Amino acid sequence: MTFSKALFVSLALCSVFSASAAAICDKRSQAYRDCVYLVDSLRPEKAGQMRVFAADGSEFNAGQVQWMKAQLRKFERLCDSGKPDDQAQAEKALAGVQELLKSHHRP
Repeated sequence: MTFSKALFVSLALCSVFSASAAAICDKRSQAYRDCVYLVDSLRPEKAGQMRVFAADGSEFNAGQVQWMKAQLRKFERLCDSGKPDDQAQAEKALAGVQELLKSHHRP
């Protein structure tokens, strides 16, 4: 499997996320790890940088990168609390990151 096909499969898995409360906050889940992999591959050199490229070639601006990183930190914080209301907010935070990644994906 080529690198681009593997990343496409990873991104597809990132967009599929189980709605069960236990799976939402499972940091070992493939969906979470794929999102973290792509977001961590984005490294803006400076805050005003206009274009940043992910490992799969997707293009983002530095503001979007910072937002996604903040959402993933929020996801982790909310999941660590263990409260049912926080798990719902965690799912929403991860879904926002997944949607942005999906909207910028390049085949």
